[in-house]
Amino acid sequence: MINKYQAGNKFLYEVFVKGRDKDGKQIGKRRRGITSIRKAKEIEVDLINELRSKASETKTWT
Repeated sequence: MINKYQAGNKFLYEVFVKGRDKDGKQIGKRRRGITSIRKAKEIEVDLINELRSKASETKTWT
């Protein structure tokens, strides 16, 4: 999800992505202070891919 907000006299973007891991627990990632919508969309795709890889990894306890 991409939100637009104002900081001072600038408009910035915030990206928030939420998903679930293998155990069904919610996990989320957020990035703030992005200056362009294009960059925000790229970061959104990166965060989605990061969450997918994190959800598929298995936990090893030592």
